[in-house]
Amino acid sequence: MINLKSSAGLKLIVIFAIGFFLWIGTFFVGAIINERLERSREVSREIGEKWGGGQTVTGPVITVSYLTGDETRVRYVHLLPDSIRITADMSPEIRKRSIYSTVLYSGNLRFVGSFDFASLRQVYPDEDWQHGSVVLNFGLTDIIGLSEGISLKLNGEQQEVFSGVINSDILPGGFHSRPDTDGDHGDRIDFDIEFGLQGNRNLSFIPTGKITEVDLSAGWPNPSFQGAFLPRQSEVTAEDLISTVDHYQKSERTVKYALMFIGLTFIGFFLVEVMNRVQLHPINYLLIGLNLILFYVLLLAISEHLTFNSAYIIASVSLVALISVYASAVLKSLKLGTMMAGVLLFLYTFLFVILQLEDYALLVGSLALFILLAVIMILTRHIDWYTVFEKKESGE
Repeated sequence: MINLKSSAGLKLIVIFAIGFFLWIGTFFVGAIINERLERSREVSREIGEKWGGGQTVTGPVITVSYLTGDETRVRYVHLLPDSIRITADMSPEIRKRSIYSTVLYSGNLRFVGSFDFASLRQVYPDEDWQHGSVVLNFGLTDIIGLSEGISLKLNGEQQEVFSGVINSDILPGGFHSRPDTDGDHGDRIDFDIEFGLQGNRNLSFIPTGKITEVDLSAGWPNPSFQGAFLPRQSEVTAEDLISTVDHYQKSERTVKYALMFIGLTFIGFFLVEVMNRVQLHPINYLLIGLNLILFYVLLLAISEHLTFNSAYIIASVSLVALISVYASAVLKSLKLGTMMAGVLLFLYTFLFVILQLEDYALLVGSLALFILLAVIMILTRHIDWYTVFEKKESGE
C-alpha cells in the first residue's frame, strides 16, 4: 500500500486533485451569482416599466408631405436640424424592492436649434406642399418616461403637443406638433423644446443635426460613453455622487480569482509541512478548501444587505479566523496557525486592492504574483525535494 507520508509526489497529486474539484465547485457559485444577478435585472425591468426604461432621444425632425407631379400620390420629406444644442441635467437615485435595488434617473432636457427650409425649397417648390402638411416629430423610446409637461416653441410661439409620431419611418415613438405656419415657413424655423424625462440603465442621444452639441451633467462617478461619437470634454468630481458598486459584478470578478487562491493557499500549507516537518492529511486540505469556496457564498449573501466592501471585510475576516484556528489545532502550533492567518490576510487584502482597480488591475496583479513566486523560490531554494519526507520518516 502506498503511504502518503512517504510519497511527496503522490501527496501533491492528491492535493492537486482536491484543488481541481474545488475549482469546479466555483462554477456552481458562479451560477448562483448569475441567478441572483438575473433576478436583480428582472426587478430593474419591472421598475422600469412603471418609471421608464432606457431612453434613446431623437430629434426633432420635421416631416413635410407633398404631392407627386400627377397629384395622385403623397410623399414625405424628413428635414433634419441645421444645428441643435442639447442641455440635460439628470439626477440619479436608488430605488429598492425587497433586497434588490436599481438606479433610476430623472431630470430636465432642453433642445435649442433651427431648421433651414431654403435647401428644401431648392428641391421641392412651395406649390407642391399640401396646406398644413408640416409636422414636427420628436422621438422617445419610452413615452412613459415623460415626467413633466412639454414646452415646444417654434420661432418663439408656443405650440400644442400631441402623443405619438406622424409617419414612423425613422421614429418608432414619441410626440409631435403641427405648427400653425399657414403655408408660410420662411427660410428658418427656430425651435426651443423642454421637458422632464425619467428612465433607468442608459440615456442616449441620436445626433440629428448637422451640428449637434450635448451638454450633460449628472451625479454619477463612472459614466460610460458609448456610440459613434465620444465627448470632446468630460469632468468627473467626487462630490454628492451615488456609489456605482455593483456587488454582483464584483462578486463575479472575485470568483475568477478562486483558482489562484486555492493554489496559493495549498502551496502555503504544503510549504509549512515541508519546512517545519509536520504532516497534514488530505482531509485537512479538503476542509480548508471548502472554507475558501464558502467565502464567495458568504460574500454574495452579505453584499445583498450591506455594501460590497463591508461584506468583503466580514467574509474574509471570518474565513481567516476560522482557518487560522483550525490550522493551529491540526499543526499543533499557534505560531504556524498565526503565520498562515497572516498569509491569508495578505492574499485577501491583495484581492481587495485588485478589485478596486480597473485600468491597472492586470499590471498590479502580474507584478504581485511575480514577487510572490520569487519569494517562494527563495524560501525553497535549499530544500531537497527527494529526501524531505524520508527525513521525516527516519525521525531526523
